Amino acid sequence: MKLRRKEFKRVVALEAVLFFAGLILVPLAFCLLCQLAESMFWRLKLKYHYTEGRARVEKVEVLPYETEFRVEVTHRLVNGKERHETSLNTEEEPPTRRTAAEAEALGSQYQVGQLYPCWYLPDEPDYYSVLLKDGLDMWWPVRAVWIPLLIGIPGWFGCRWSWRRWKKRGWGKETPS
Repeated sequence: MKLRRKEFKRVVALEAVLFFAGLILVPLAFCLLCQLAESMFWRLKLKYHYTEGRARVEKVEVLPYETEFRVEVTHRLVNGKERHETSLNTEEEPPTRRTAAEAEALGSQYQVGQLYPCWYLPDEPDYYSVLLKDGLDMWWPVRAVWIPLLIGIPGWFGCRWSWRRWKKRGWGKETPS
């Protein structure tokens, strides 16, 4: 079946768009999968190398940070009568938001003086403790795997479909001179 010139241009344009979209979406999905794997390893490290404890929130601040606003939650490990150093480590990454109002809303979730679950190194409790307001959710990275798959699989099929169409048409083959 022969296509008219105008239809042929539309088909080639669609193939090109799908091919280049796939070239963007597949690496993006791979990067997202790598971030989820890193998050899972971080959670496993906390679970098996750190000890669960309680930390008291001492101060909550919202500070401008580059183009965002960072929520800094200063907390201190409560472990019997021992006095430990304060720490700023909250969650996996420092919590940031795009606007000050969003950051204030996030900071209001931490109440000064309240105890929250935290994880710390048993040999060096002053060195590094991580405050987790909602506790350690081990399965969050596994539940979020559908997002990179939703991005990467259509990108892969679009790129593959376009490539096969181009090869079938004979593009890329050298012509004898």
